[in-house]
Parts: sequence; structure tokens; C-alpha cells
Amino acid sequence: MVIAIEVGIVLSSFVLMKRMSESTTIKLAEDLFSNQNDVSDKLFEDELPVLPKGVTMYELNGALFFGAAQTFQDTISRLQVKPKVLILRMRHVPFIDATGIYTLKEVIKKFEDHKTTIVLSGVNRQVLEDLEGADIYSVLSKENLTNSIDKALERAAQVLEEK
Repeated sequence: MVIAIEVGIVLSSFVLMKRMSESTTIKLAEDLFSNQNDVSDKLFEDELPVLPKGVTMYELNGALFFGAAQTFQDTISRLQVKPKVLILRMRHVPFIDATGIYTLKEVIKKFEDHKTTIVLSGVNRQVLEDLEGADIYSVLSKENLTNSIDKALERAAQVLEEK
């Protein structure tokens, strides 16, 4: 009986991790603008009518943990044309683990090699503490970590002026 309970707990843990990784989404802002069916997407569209030329934005939804980190990296890496500024809107990322942080750092380094500046937007306090604890500022300057989309767009405009 004890073994059956332990096996059940382990199996349910795997099912939970699979479901969590499947619920994590990474959407290109243009895809959100073209989708008129979802209320949350309409709110997103109302908040941000136009992105400046040379700026691309992805919105991350869900936990960025080892189960979803590879999907995140693959999606971001598939960008055909590297923008001058890439905004990663993380307002709906409730937590991030070590694998997620490592993947995020690798993505930042890769895009930096292509002369693309990454700006993180809307990072919640817990995720910010985890990022700071993992020394995110070794690959990302402090001004590229903003608490709102408006500040991220201001920062993107500054970067575009500098380039």
C-alpha cells in the first residue's frame, strides 16, 4: 500500500509538471494583435496599439521552469530577423527556477551577440529577487529591467536613439 501511494505521488508530480509546461505560452505581440477572440488579448491590444519600428515583443505567460525553458528558448531563437530591441513582457510569469534563469541568460547573451538589446518588462517581485540572486545584471543592464510596458517602451526608444 505504501509503495502504491509513493508511485501515485511520483506519477502525479510528472503529470503536474507536464501540464504546467504545456500551460506556459510565449506569444509574439503581432499574434496577439491579430487575434480578436480573446478578451485578455483585446486588453493587451488596447494597452499597446503600436510597437516602434525595430522593436519586437513577446509576452510570456506561465512559470518559466525546467519544463518550459526549452520551449521558451526555441521560440525566441526562431526569430528570423533580429530586431534592435526585444521586449520580453513577463507580467504573467509567477515564478522562475534555475533552469529558467539559465535559459534567460543564454537568450540574452545570444541576442547581444546579434546586437539586439533585450528589455524585460513587468517582472514581479519574486521573479525579480530570483533573477537578482542569480546575478542577472551580469548579462543585462539594470535600465533594461523595467516594471511596466510603458517604461519598457521608453527604454526601447532610448536604445533605438543610441543605435
